[in-house]
Amino acid sequence: MAKPRQPKSHDAGAELRAFVERLEKLADEKAEVAEAEKEVKAEIKARGYSVKVLQAIMKRRAMGPDKVREFDELLDLYEVRMGCAVEEAPEKRHAYLRGMADASDRKRITDNPYTANDPRRTAWERGWYEQAGMVEK
Repeated sequence: MAKPRQPKSHDAGAELRAFVERLEKLADEKAEVAEAEKEVKAEIKARGYSVKVLQAIMKRRAMGPDKVREFDELLDLYEVRMGCAVEEAPEKRHAYLRGMADASDRKRITDNPYTANDPRRTAWERGWYEQAGMVEK
C-alpha cells in the first residue's frame, strides 16, 4: 500500500491556509444566500402566499413528472389504506365506484380500464381493493 504523498512542510502551511480561506469564503456565500432566501420568504408571506406550498412545488418540479405521478399514486394508495384519504375529484370518485363494481363482478385487478398515466387508475384500484376486502374502509 502506497503512502499518501506528504507535501513539503513549507507547501503544507500555504496549502492549508488556502483551503481554510476557500471554506471561509464559501461559508460567507452560504450565509448571504440564506439571508436572501429569508428575505424572499418574508416577501412571499407578506403577499399572502404559503412558503411551505411553494417549497413543495419546488420539490415536485425537481422530481419530474413521472416521479411526481408515481409519488401521488403511492400517496393516494397509502392514505386509503390508512383510512385518512381526503375527498377527491368527481372523475376519481367515478373511477373508485367503478373499481368497486368491477370487484363485485369478479373482475381481476389486472382488468383496470385506466392506463398507467391516468390519475383515475389509482382510484379504480382503491375501489377494487376495498370491495375485494383487501383494505379496511
